Amino acid sequence: AVYGGGCGGRTFEGGVWLGKPLGQLPTPRAVGTRLRDAARFLAPGGVFVAQILNCDRVLDRNIMELPVLESPQARFTRHYAWKNGEMHFLTALEIRATGEPLRNDIVLYPLRRSELAAMLATAGYKDIAYYGSYAGTPLEDDSFALIAVCRM
Repeated sequence: AVYGGGCGGRTFEGGVWLGKPLGQLPTPRAVGTRLRDAARFLAPGGVFVAQILNCDRVLDRNIMELPVLESPQARFTRHYAWKNGEMHFLTALEIRATGEPLRNDIVLYPLRRSELAAMLATAGYKDIAYYGSYAGTPLEDDSFALIAVCRM
């Protein structure tokens, strides 16, 4: 990711933000700030790619669980829960040899596409296109990922 404090005045031709970092910021204001930070370091015409969970899908369909991932060595469960108005991503990794569960609870900000679009435009990004996969498939209501590709 290209963001945060000082890069010695340098600019970059591209930046990538993959996975949860945007969603793990606690407020819309924090997300907007990070998007503006990234924009400051992109050269004119530079490309920025942000991939997040398609929260519209999760919220609109009230999805609370993701498929269990299993192997002979481990079992990984993932689900969402609402606590005190916050969306939590709860995971448990069970190591089969020991039966020991490793649990994690991450607060996510459920960033909708419309909010992301407004934040990207406010940060100065242009030519914003949305995709539902890295293969470039269109963003659909049932897309798991939301990928925004934009320019400065």
